[in-house]
Amino acid sequence: MISGLLSLGRLLWGLLRRLLWREDLQFIVHCLFLLWMMSFLRAMFSAVTPTASYEAASIAWSLVVKDNALLLRAIHDRRFPSLQSLQTLRQLLVVFLVIPTVVLLAARRKLRWTDWEAGKSLRVMVMVMLVTLAWSGSTFEYNIYLDRGHALDRLLLVALTLMSWRTPLAVPFATRWSIVMLKEAYVPIPLDDFDFRSVPEVLIVFSCFTWASLHKSFKTRHFLLVGLGAWASYYYAAGMAKINYGPSWSWFLENHISNISANAHVRGWLSFLSDSTFSKGVAFIRRFDLALAGYTLLIELGALVVFVHPRVVRTWVLLCALLHFGIFAFTGIFFWKWMVTNLAFYFFLRYGGSTIVKQMCRPRLVVLFAIAMVYNSRGRGYFYPQTGVAWYDSKFMENYVLYAIGKSGHKYLIRPGYLAPMDTHWTQGRLCYATNERSITGIYGSTGNFPLLQKLEALSTPEEALKLLSTGGVCTNVKRRAIFDEFFTRYFGNLNHHDRGLQWVSWIGAPRHLWVFPKGDLYDRQEPVEKIELWRDLVVNQGEQLHHLEMKLVHTVPIPP
Repeated sequence: MISGLLSLGRLLWGLLRRLLWREDLQFIVHCLFLLWMMSFLRAMFSAVTPTASYEAASIAWSLVVKDNALLLRAIHDRRFPSLQSLQTLRQLLVVFLVIPTVVLLAARRKLRWTDWEAGKSLRVMVMVMLVTLAWSGSTFEYNIYLDRGHALDRLLLVALTLMSWRTPLAVPFATRWSIVMLKEAYVPIPLDDFDFRSVPEVLIVFSCFTWASLHKSFKTRHFLLVGLGAWASYYYAAGMAKINYGPSWSWFLENHISNISANAHVRGWLSFLSDSTFSKGVAFIRRFDLALAGYTLLIELGALVVFVHPRVVRTWVLLCALLHFGIFAFTGIFFWKWMVTNLAFYFFLRYGGSTIVKQMCRPRLVVLFAIAMVYNSRGRGYFYPQTGVAWYDSKFMENYVLYAIGKSGHKYLIRPGYLAPMDTHWTQGRLCYATNERSITGIYGSTGNFPLLQKLEALSTPEEALKLLSTGGVCTNVKRRAIFDEFFTRYFGNLNHHDRGLQWVSWIGAPRHLWVFPKGDLYDRQEPVEKIELWRDLVVNQGEQLHHLEMKLVHTVPIPP
């Protein structure tokens, strides 16, 4: 009986070994390991940097000092192996990057790009993604609010990016530092990082792949599948959000995408065109709203099946780039980092990595695994796609405009881009929190209220929108208004005493995410500022015309001498 059990055991073990030696299962096991690493390490890459570090002369040095203090405290408290100390470890900038790198070097695994199949083409693709982040993170304008240039921190990012071309071991460091530098614009007002968050996600996959390559069985195709999966998850999550938003399919059937174009013009997009000319263009685009919404859903939901064939995935990334170009042309919202990444994927898939993508799409079981990976990515720990990318575009715009009142009493228009590097928040223009006014729409006239959308679409006269506004909620937020006041007091207080430093950096700066160029007598330090005024302009797009219903002063911030 014992010999029979042993024979059965040997048979089962033999079958298991044969099963594990299957190429498609090995492929999936490697990808699962990368997803497991992502679940733990992604949060460390995106960990919040303390405001005090951005206030310091050097962000890097401040974080190193803070990391050392946290580590010593954890060791002193003898809680390092505990769950609490793992949470502490997420705050560390250096430790989680250094440890796996040291392990690789100690094992004499001096990784080179050429160690992977199609390594030279892989290096170009990864470096294009990294350079988009490093360009933005090292060339933003001098931070007059913090009164810091952080020149050494910018140079550190450039150096890490250059080192990444030499060795893939530098990519995790450059990726993490890019995120830190990009988020300087989040002080003192937190922002949505949707304009760049997807690109670091792919680079984090590559960082995990680099560390996992301590074992030589990890191949380029393993990174490509998981990296493309991370990229596709952002589109798929956005598509599902639109389908499930409000009444079933209401975003597709009832929403008018063209409204956001008119509202973007109110903010300053294509301001060289007259309101009447632009409104006529919007009326023409409105005829194609259903087709544009259908194209958007096709691209976003199509992300689920991009792995079925090499031609499908190549076509999909090109169509994604076209989608973002269309968004830019209609609204001035420039997802250029997404566009560049899609093109980087395309050229790798079409040329240097053409053999790799064939290997990735050939095993049917691997394709099914990839579909399941993207399908289950919403709300999971391994990827982090934004799940709320859905709203209705209304024809009613609550446009907030900022003016600087000079010492002479002259009134200057403040271009939102002038408030760099925090310009995204001011360009979005959702500043109702600083007033005591009522509100029914948000950024660029967006709303989540479907009945309200229907009422706005059914307006017989533009003035009826004011009646709807009177039923809206008061959006005053005392804490956020205090931050608003403190920002302008400090920003223009510094600007009154000295000009913006590092002005030459703007000459080589990366493109902005939001493009608005309002017309008027723009402020550019002509004289000291004594007061900031916030005005609200209510605009309705109806009958091929933009109707300005009310212009009202809603808040004032005195600037101390």
